[in-house]
Amino acid sequence: MTECLHKRRIAVQWVPHDLSEEQKCRSLEIAQQLLHRFREEGNEFLQKVVAIDETWIRDFEPELKSQSSEWRGKGSPRLKKFKRAQSNVKQMMIFVYDCKGVIMTDRVPSGTTVTAGYYCQFLQKLRCKMHANRPDLLENGVLILHDNAQPHLGKDVRELLDRYSWEVLPHQPYSPDMSPPDFDLFPKLKINMRGVHFSTLEDLSASVTRRVRQLNCSRDLTGIMDLPKRWDAVIRQKGDYTEGLQHFTAHLVFYSVGITFCAFLLRWTSYKPKNQFNFYTHTEMGSTVFNLLISITSVSDKCIVTLKSLYYECDA
Repeated sequence: MTECLHKRRIAVQWVPHDLSEEQKCRSLEIAQQLLHRFREEGNEFLQKVVAIDETWIRDFEPELKSQSSEWRGKGSPRLKKFKRAQSNVKQMMIFVYDCKGVIMTDRVPSGTTVTAGYYCQFLQKLRCKMHANRPDLLENGVLILHDNAQPHLGKDVRELLDRYSWEVLPHQPYSPDMSPPDFDLFPKLKINMRGVHFSTLEDLSASVTRRVRQLNCSRDLTGIMDLPKRWDAVIRQKGDYTEGLQHFTAHLVFYSVGITFCAFLLRWTSYKPKNQFNFYTHTEMGSTVFNLLISITSVSDKCIVTLKSLYYECDA
């Protein structure tokens, strides 16, 4: 098939929604508008963006297929995972973050629905929080980026945002590929919690708090600054969903290439594994080559977390 008919097998692309032509045109229009504004104002435009979104945090999220993979001997059977029913131990949380990191989190009480009234109270708390932690952002002007959920569009919410002089950026429904919390914050937040069981909401909340602090310290949240690449990709796709747009950095490329090369060396030579990133070497040439690989693949935890979020996007 490949050699004679020049065919290739292509897997189906899972998308959040079957976009109509009108929706694609609107997505294209929004991406062009925001990208043009970025080119006019530069990074100052992105530094004003404050992204807000909600998500469920559950007591157990299964590991991704890539997380469960292991190095096994040739001919070893494939590991099996069993589907687990989701329990009722879960917490709805609202996250706010900008290019510097997470500004605020809000734990919605159990049994409470996020209405326009609740969202107004949340925005009032957010303004107080920004007075303490982001006073320069309030002085320069706030650009709110949230989805088109009904509570966000209420009359009271619009009036409150007008009173604060906070501009709301346009956002097309069913567009997680242009929402930084969806493609950046939430995958990185949940990646280390996958495969871990939490018995109580208190344990779950404490884990989220620790993870948010780690992300803020590592400055690994790059979704806001990556928005121009997303807008450009949407334009190239003519408003359709983007595919294969990943968060590669030079460190991550070196990491991936280095690990692949190490696996090749193990098969080609008689090196014996000592641990994940160190191997016994037996020749002068092998020692020299491997010392070079160690210097290349000595990446930080920040890069490894980003690599895991890359795997999340590929599995999603």
